[in-house]
Amino acid sequence: MCPELLTAWLVHPSTGLQHAEAELGADCLQSRLAELGVDSRVELVEDVTPPPPLPEKSRRDVYEVTEWLASENFVLRWGADVDEADAESTLEELEKAWEIEIVRLAYPEPVGTPTYLMNVYVGSTGGNTPSDLGAAGYYTVDTAGYPMLVLSADTVADLEGNRATTSAHEFFHAVQHSIGSPYAFGTGEKGAWWWEATAVWINTRVNPEASGVGDYLLGWTFFPHLSVDHYQYPDGVLLEGYHAYGAFLFVDHLGSAEIVRHSWLDADDPDPLVVLDRLLDEEGRSVEEVLVDLWPRVLSWDLDDGESYAATHAEWAEEFPAQDQRLGLVLEAGIFGSPDALCQRYGASYARFSPTGEKPDVRLRFDGELQGSESTAVEWFAQVLVEEDGAFSSYDVPLELGEADLLVGEVAEADDIWVVAGALADRKIDDEVFEHRIRVDEVRSCGGCDGGAGGSWLIAVVIGAARSGRRRVPSGDSS
Repeated sequence: MCPELLTAWLVHPSTGLQHAEAELGADCLQSRLAELGVDSRVELVEDVTPPPPLPEKSRRDVYEVTEWLASENFVLRWGADVDEADAESTLEELEKAWEIEIVRLAYPEPVGTPTYLMNVYVGSTGGNTPSDLGAAGYYTVDTAGYPMLVLSADTVADLEGNRATTSAHEFFHAVQHSIGSPYAFGTGEKGAWWWEATAVWINTRVNPEASGVGDYLLGWTFFPHLSVDHYQYPDGVLLEGYHAYGAFLFVDHLGSAEIVRHSWLDADDPDPLVVLDRLLDEEGRSVEEVLVDLWPRVLSWDLDDGESYAATHAEWAEEFPAQDQRLGLVLEAGIFGSPDALCQRYGASYARFSPTGEKPDVRLRFDGELQGSESTAVEWFAQVLVEEDGAFSSYDVPLELGEADLLVGEVAEADDIWVVAGALADRKIDDEVFEHRIRVDEVRSCGGCDGGAGGSWLIAVVIGAARSGRRRVPSGDSS
C-alpha cells in the first residue's frame, strides 16, 4: 500500500503548471490517484513546490443584469423570480461539469474563462436577460464575442429534471466552440452531427446516473436507416431531427473517451468520420467495424444500460408510433421484401420474420444492390439474430457481391428471426439510398435429421465464404 498522500497538486495543463508530489514515488502516486478516481494522465514531476494560488476571476456583463450569484468559474445572472437555492444548485451542476470536462477529461477552458467568470443567464426573466428562445438551454457568444450560456427558468428550477444534463451539455458546446476545430455547425455541414452527438455523450461522463441521456436515443432507434452522420435541425415536429443527438450511442460505442477528445483537439478534416477513421486505425479498428458491431446490439439492446434504453424506446414508440421506423420490414414467407425506408450510407435496416413452427428450418436469401441511387458503390453487412424467450443468438451472413443464400436450422421454436443489414460505402451523397431485398422460406432440410447435427446452425448453400476486403465483421459463425 502507498503511504499517506501528503501533497499532490493536480492542475489542468492549460494553466502551464504540472503535477507535483511529495514523499511518494511516481508509481505509488499513480496508484493512489487511481484509488481516488482521479485522472492522472498528465506526466508527474519531482518538483514538490506547490503552485501559487490562481487569481480570482473577474466579472463582466454586456447585458447589465443586476441579479447574480457566482461560483469559482461561473456567474449566474437573472432578472426576477429565480429562487436563490435553485441558483446555487445550478452553479453546483455547472462546476461539476467543469470538473469533469476540463479537469478530468482535459479539455481546454472556454475562451476568456481563465480571466473571467463565464456568464450563464436565466433567459426571459426580465432585467435585460436574453430570451430563452423556448429552449431548455443554449450556448452562444455575447456581443463582445465571449462564450455564454442561457438556461430557461424551468431548467434552473429543475422542473423537468434536466438541470444537470442541460448544464453539462451546453457547457460542452462552449468547450467545443473554443477549440476551434474544422467542424462547421449547421444544416449541410459534415461536422454538425458531431457537435450534438458528443454533447449528449458527455453526460454519460458528467451525469452517468441521469436517465435523461436515454431520452435522446429515439433519434437513432426510430431511424436506423439514416446515416450515422445525418443532421437536420430539430423542428419540434419530426423526431428525425434528434438523430444527431441519438448518435451518442455511436460515440459511446467507440469505447474511449480519449478518442472522443482527440477527435476534437486533433481534428485535421471537416468530416469527423475521416478523423475518427484515422484515430481508430491507430488501434487497428475502423468506423465501419464500430458500426457493424453496434447495429445488432441496438436491435437486441445488448448495450450498457440496454435495459433502460429498451424501456425508454418503448415509451417513445407508444407516444409517437407513426414516426417509429425501427422495424424496417416484416417478412412474409415466400416473398421478396424490401424495407420502405432504404438505408443511407452507414445506415442500417431491421427485418423480422416470425416462424409458424410448421417446419424446422428457414431458408434466407439476401440480395443487395451493388450501387446506390446516385451510383455509389456499396458493400453490405448482414447478420441474422434468432430471438427466443428474450435471448438472442447471432450469426454472420457470408456475402458475395451483395448476395447470400443460406439455411438457419432448428428455429421452429424461435419467437422471431431478425435480419440486420447495413450499407457500407466510401462516400456519402445526401439523400442517396441503397436497396436490398430479403426472402425467407420455411423448409425441412437434412440438418438435424438422420444423424445430422442438432441445435441451431447456419450453413451457406450457395455462397461458401464471407467476402473479404476493407469491411471487418466479427469472426465465427455464432456468438
